[in-house]
Amino acid sequence: MGGLPHGGAYTRAELAALVAHAADRGVTVVPEIEMPGHVRAALAAYPHLGNRPGRRLDVWRQ
Repeated sequence: MGGLPHGGAYTRAELAALVAHAADRGVTVVPEIEMPGHVRAALAAYPHLGNRPGRRLDVWRQ
């Protein structure tokens, strides 16, 4: 799109600025890598954390 980076990724410089901005305010940035199977297990155990709390999910077993 117009030669601009997209798709949800930050550059190294953007991440450094974000971490510095947070640190100036006493906040620690903790990186996370999400895998679909992990969030599915969490939502099966704690459905109230999902965007549809009334929906019951099974844990993926594949």
